[in-house]
Amino acid sequence: AKWKITAVANVLEGGQPLDNAFFSPMGQSGTFAAPNLIAIGQGSISDFAYDSDVFKHEFGHYVTFNTVNYDLGEFYTNQYGLQPFGGAIDEGSADYFACSANDDPVLGEASLGPLGAERDLTDDHKRCPEDMVGEAHADGEIVGSLGWTIRTALGRDKADRVMWGGLSML
Repeated sequence: AKWKITAVANVLEGGQPLDNAFFSPMGQSGTFAAPNLIAIGQGSISDFAYDSDVFKHEFGHYVTFNTVNYDLGEFYTNQYGLQPFGGAIDEGSADYFACSANDDPVLGEASLGPLGAERDLTDDHKRCPEDMVGEAHADGEIVGSLGWTIRTALGRDKADRVMWGGLSML
């Protein structure tokens, strides 16, 4: 039962275009109250449902949540305060696996690209912790580019196993 999934395309927010997509382990209220909801927005410029990167990215969140669930909802705090690393790992690994499955290092050309927000995993100039900004997608670029660097060095099959092995150990 924990693996049941509901996916909805062309989602609007208050009747307006939604330039986003998301995975919600507890679903939403009303019609989409089912657990494991993947919602793909009907964007203002492009339909996010036409971009396979988007669904594969959100599906990655679904898989890691139901198998490893290491990020504690992306808002984990401990004695040192808010820890942004779980969210960054979650976003970066979802980016990596979506790009790896599509054999293309750029995430979101068709959906995020027109908004100036696509993520290129070959861009490896960011470093942790000095380039962390506290936004999970931006910080996740460090993890995604690390994955793509490993993929370039080892090939897809080995890199996918290395990335999944690392996630599983969390």
